[in-house]
Amino acid sequence: MIALTLLLTAGIVSAQTPEEKAAMKEAKAQLTQSMKLRDAAKTALQSATADKPADTEMVKSNCLQADELIEKALASGYVDNKKLFDAYFVKDEVNTFLLNMEFAKYQNHEDVNEAFFTESLNKACDGMSGVLKYGNPKDDIQAGVMKAEKSKLAKCQVYYALLVQMANGKGNSEAVIENCKKYIDYPKAYPEVADLCANPNPSYPQMAYYICAMAFNLKDWKTLAEYTPLAKTFDDPDAKNFMEAAGAQALLQQGDTAAWISNMREKIAKEPTSEENEMNIQNLMAFYAKNPVELGKFCDEILAVAPESKLANYGKGYCLFADSKYADALVYYKKAVEIDPNYLDANIQCGLCLFNIADANNRTIAGKRYKTQAEADADVQKNVRAYFEEALPYFEKVRELVPDDSGKWAYELRTIYNATGQKDKAKELENY
Repeated sequence: MIALTLLLTAGIVSAQTPEEKAAMKEAKAQLTQSMKLRDAAKTALQSATADKPADTEMVKSNCLQADELIEKALASGYVDNKKLFDAYFVKDEVNTFLLNMEFAKYQNHEDVNEAFFTESLNKACDGMSGVLKYGNPKDDIQAGVMKAEKSKLAKCQVYYALLVQMANGKGNSEAVIENCKKYIDYPKAYPEVADLCANPNPSYPQMAYYICAMAFNLKDWKTLAEYTPLAKTFDDPDAKNFMEAAGAQALLQQGDTAAWISNMREKIAKEPTSEENEMNIQNLMAFYAKNPVELGKFCDEILAVAPESKLANYGKGYCLFADSKYADALVYYKKAVEIDPNYLDANIQCGLCLFNIADANNRTIAGKRYKTQAEADADVQKNVRAYFEEALPYFEKVRELVPDDSGKWAYELRTIYNATGQKDKAKELENY
């Protein structure tokens, strides 16, 4: 707690009408009574000891009554201008007492009334701001109080970070966003301390990141877009990765497909083989899945700058495979497997390309007439069995990678084993 000294200043303003005179008298009485209540609360707090703690209920009651009186006096507009310094100082002190009492609960791991904590904080800050506005810097005592109030007002910014922590602990995303915004906007709300709040801890980019994380969970794309530029300056690798992914997802969710595609392609072009961009490539490939022509163009763009991109090779193979150009597709699928031998989908597609070529050739051969059996056998060996034999290790690799997912390898392996004369192995797969 920050102990502050109050100096009462005197001022006389003549009322112009009986009504104004009465209103001024009432405002003066309210200010005087609020000071008495404040002083009693302060005395109780300052005289408290470990053996004899302050009567917190009395302190709270006095502070709430004092605050109510001060609010009425200020709202009336009849507080003497020379007493505005005193009025705002009372407002600050009584609400600071209330705020500190709630903060003590937090420190003792007791339940905190967050709404009351926030209200007391807001009123205390407004009181400090009023002291700075209406204090007389030429008065040595008031100048000393103003200096302390400015420092205190700047320090109160961190309470909004504490409220963020409280709200996050309760899973209240809306409250996290609200208090992060207050933290970020603090220099605008209290420009008199903007110079002292230029580089707070937590930083403004960090708080903007928290806003974006909560907004993403709430699907509040407008708020996410508003705070993304600031959040992207938060120097944290995990946060940067999240912001990239969240920003792209937000564009897609808002239906701005063109901007999403442009954003993704721009990021991919910078570092096509990074782990993050492999995911981005995969997302774009999924988007283009029903448009092989565009998918092919996209993969060509990547391969032009990153020929070792396994995903781009796979995507290019996918386009050719969709057009039944199995031999051409095989070149790209093989490259993908060469880059990553455990790439499941690429192994499957390599096997399927060879399997489909063998199957098509087999149907062609079945319709031919040969002069000799030897000629027929040679054609089968070259154009059917050889392709099945080449396909075999790919499907065996698939079986190794996903032994429990027989739908990806059982039929093909059984067919290949039969075609290549491995009847025993084929029989083992009859029940799959």
